[in-house]
Amino acid sequence: MKYFWALVGALIVTALVLLFNPTHVRERVANDEDAATAAGSPPTLPVPLETSTEKSRPANQRPVTAGTPVELIRRIDARTIELAGKYQVTGNGTQADPYRVSWELLMSASTTIDASTGALTPPKWVALLDGMWIEISAYYSTVARKQFVDELLLTFNRWDGCCIGLPPTPFDSIEVKLHSPMPLTGLHLTRFGTFRGQLHVSPLAVGGFLLSFYQLTDCSRQ
Repeated sequence: MKYFWALVGALIVTALVLLFNPTHVRERVANDEDAATAAGSPPTLPVPLETSTEKSRPANQRPVTAGTPVELIRRIDARTIELAGKYQVTGNGTQADPYRVSWELLMSASTTIDASTGALTPPKWVALLDGMWIEISAYYSTVARKQFVDELLLTFNRWDGCCIGLPPTPFDSIEVKLHSPMPLTGLHLTRFGTFRGQLHVSPLAVGGFLLSFYQLTDCSRQ
């Protein structure tokens, strides 16, 4: 009888050793993985249904939610692009076929600029316009009171350059260097026109104040 209980005890001890032996466990897992690979079905992580569904959709049909990166440039047709998912621009950015830009696009630079903290990096969709030829319609004025002028200030708001209208900010105005002088006579007048030139995105800040942001060179009135 004592041999019987000795045999039972030996079997129990052996079973416990095999059960709690990490090497044995690792070998068993490895054997299971090898068997699955050999069968052609390696183990995979589960993918949520909504993730696989969204990936199967075209990029322009996926819903935009908080944290979803917005495509910087999207081609709409041969002559139209969309910047940052909201600003449509036509043209090709050349002198012969400039970009037709909106004031809304230019004023969006204020979202990343804060001269009081030294933040002077323009948004990526605005920085893309640096050095490009653009065309824009605007009110224009000058502080130089003479018959012919070669510098203008384009503004989004109606302003006579002095006392009438809403004075501009660096985001809703463009400093212009004309290709050739143009006549400009009369005081306290508001003028409107369309201008074409090469845009330069160049923030200028002094003492924590932003003084200018956009310049247009080699500019002409259309």
